[in-house]
Amino acid sequence: MKRLLPVLLAALAACSKGDEPRICAGGDSRCSGNAFEVCSDDGERWEVRTDCAADGDLCVTGMGCVDCFPDTRACVDQDIVRCRPDGSGADVIATCDGAQQELCSAGECVDACQLAAQSRDYEGCDYWAVDLDNAVVANQGAASAQQFSVVVSNASLLDADVHVEIWCTAEDAASPSTPCTPGEPYVVQGPIRLGPGDLRILDLDAREVDGSSAPQLNDGPGTFKSRRAYHVVSNAPLVAYQFNPLENVGVFSNDASLLLPSEALAGTYLVSSWPQTIARTESSETNMGIHLRAFLTIVGVEDGTTVNVRLSARILGGGGIGPANAGDAISFTLDRFEVVNLETDDFNADFTGTTVFAEGGKRVAVFTGSEASDAPRFDTLATRQCCADHLEEQVFPEDSFGTRFVAVKTPLRSRLVDDAGWNVAVVPDEPEYWRIIASRDGTTVTTNLPQPHDRYVLGRGASVIIESERDFLLEATAPIAFTQIPASQQATGIPSTLPDGDRPPGGDPSLIWVPPVEQWRNRYLFLVPNKYAFDFLLIAIPASARLTYDTLPIDDVLTCEREPIGFQVPPEGGDAVEYVAVRCQLSFPMPGGPGNQDDGVHLLATTGGEPFGLVVWGWDSFVSYGYPGGSNVDRINLQ
Repeated sequence: MKRLLPVLLAALAACSKGDEPRICAGGDSRCSGNAFEVCSDDGERWEVRTDCAADGDLCVTGMGCVDCFPDTRACVDQDIVRCRPDGSGADVIATCDGAQQELCSAGECVDACQLAAQSRDYEGCDYWAVDLDNAVVANQGAASAQQFSVVVSNASLLDADVHVEIWCTAEDAASPSTPCTPGEPYVVQGPIRLGPGDLRILDLDAREVDGSSAPQLNDGPGTFKSRRAYHVVSNAPLVAYQFNPLENVGVFSNDASLLLPSEALAGTYLVSSWPQTIARTESSETNMGIHLRAFLTIVGVEDGTTVNVRLSARILGGGGIGPANAGDAISFTLDRFEVVNLETDDFNADFTGTTVFAEGGKRVAVFTGSEASDAPRFDTLATRQCCADHLEEQVFPEDSFGTRFVAVKTPLRSRLVDDAGWNVAVVPDEPEYWRIIASRDGTTVTTNLPQPHDRYVLGRGASVIIESERDFLLEATAPIAFTQIPASQQATGIPSTLPDGDRPPGGDPSLIWVPPVEQWRNRYLFLVPNKYAFDFLLIAIPASARLTYDTLPIDDVLTCEREPIGFQVPPEGGDAVEYVAVRCQLSFPMPGGPGNQDDGVHLLATTGGEPFGLVVWGWDSFVSYGYPGGSNVDRINLQ
C-alpha cells in the first residue's frame, strides 16, 4: 500500500489539473485597456499580443489594433473626418466654414459663439460693462473723469467682429457725439475686426451710474437707477476686461475687473466686498471730511427682470431707490442696459453678505467695490495705513462657489522696489488680506495657517478676514467665496509722502476674486495692461506640473520664483496633491523710466493638461490692479 501512495497522489494531481476551469477559450481575443490580448491554447491565461498604445493606436474588441474607432467622427483643425469601417484610417467628409463663424468640435460644425456658451467660462461673445463709481477728491482730481476702457482679445481661431452699444436715452440723443434715436440700442464703436489673438482697447465715454451731473463732479446721490451700461458683442469668442481708469498717468485711484460673458451669469449672488474706509463722520477719530463710498452695482441683461436685494449695510436713497438699513430687503425691476447702483454712507459700511436674487430664472450682472478704500480696514484714523485706492470686481454667481482654494500672496513690494533702484527699507513680513464668506450654515473652514487663522465655523452670509504674510491652503465643508486684497503701500513699508520725483511706486489695494480649485483651467489667454511699473503672474499649481508661456517653457522666458505651500487630499480621495506658488515678474522698471516690460496678451498652459489657478496683478504709484487670469464658471454649488 505504501508503494501505491505516490502513484495515487500523482494520479489525483493530474485529475485536479485537468478539472481546473478555463478562464478563456483558446484563440479568443480581447482588449484590456489599450492592449490587444489573446487567450493561451490551454485557456488558462490572457497573453498580451500587442501594446496598441505604443504605436499610437486604439484597441477595438474583435479587430485588434486600429488607427481609429470605426465609423466615429472627429475634428482635424476645421475638417470633419470619419473613421473607416476597418479602422485603418480616417477620411475628410466635410470642412467647417470659418467665414460663417463655424468651428469643428467633436466631429460637428458648431457656431463659435454657441460653443463658447456651452462651456460656461470667461470666454464668450456677449459682455456687459459698467463705468463704476470712482473717486473725486479735492486737490487730487477726479479719477471718475479719466478714461474708462474695455479691453478685448480674440480668443478663437476665427476673425471676430466686435461692436459696443449703449441704450440711447434722451440725454444721449441730445449730445452731438451720440446722434441716436431715444429708446433704441446705439452702436458707439465698431464693428471692429480682430484676428485670432488680436487685442483692442475700446476707449469709452464716461457713463456715470451714481447720478452725478458730470464725470468730474461728485454731486449725485450715490444710489441711483439709470440706463447706462455698455454692451460688448462679438461673433467669435473673446476675453474681456474693464479698466477704471485705463491709463496710469497721473492716476491716484484705479482697479480693473475680468468680465464674465452673459452665458456665465446667473440670478443668485452672495456678495464678498470690502468696507468703506473713507467717510465723513461726527467723530474726530474717524472723520476724513469726505465720503468715498462702497458700492454694489446690478445690471439688467434681460427685460422685465425683478431683482430682490437683502442688504448687509445701510444705503443712501436716490434715483427712484429709497434709503434702507442693513437687514432690509429692497426690490426693483430692470430692463436691458439698466443699472441700479447702491452706495453706503457709513464708516466701515460693507456690502459683504448682501444677497441678490433675480426672479423667474432670469440673469443679472453684479459688480462690487469702492470709490476708494484702504487695506487693512481700521477703527480709528490713528491706526490708518495710507493709502486708499479704487476697488472693483465682477461678482461670480453663487452656484460657482467652491470648497478648495490655494492662496498665493503677492510678492514683497518693498524688496522689489528697492531692487529696482528706489532706496526703501525692505519689510520681510508684508501683510495680505483675504476674505471668506460662507454660502451655507455650519460651514467649517480649515487652513494650514497657525492659530487663530487655522479654523473657522461660519453661517450663511458670515465672513472672516484673514491677515497672512505667506501663501496657504484652504478647505471648506461647503462652498464659499474667497477674495484677495493686497495692502495699502504704508502697510508694506513703502513711504507715500516723498516728492513726486523721488516717490517709489508703492501700489495700493485692489479687489481680486480668487477662483476655487474646482474651477481651475489648464490654459489661460489673458491680458497684462501697459503703463504699470510692476506686473506679476501669481500662479497656484500642482508641484509636478510644468508650464509654458506663449508656448515656450516658462523658466526659459520669465523670471519666476517657486515656493511650496502644502498638501491637499482631493475630495474623491487618493494621494495628497502638493501645491506650489509660482510668482513670475513681467515688468522690470527703474527710477525715471519703464525699463523692460512684457505687456499685452499672453497664453499660459500646462504641458500635461493639469488645471491650475492664475491671478494677474500689478502696481505703480498709489495704484494697483488685479483680477483672475480666467476661470470656469461651472454650476457646482447646487442645493
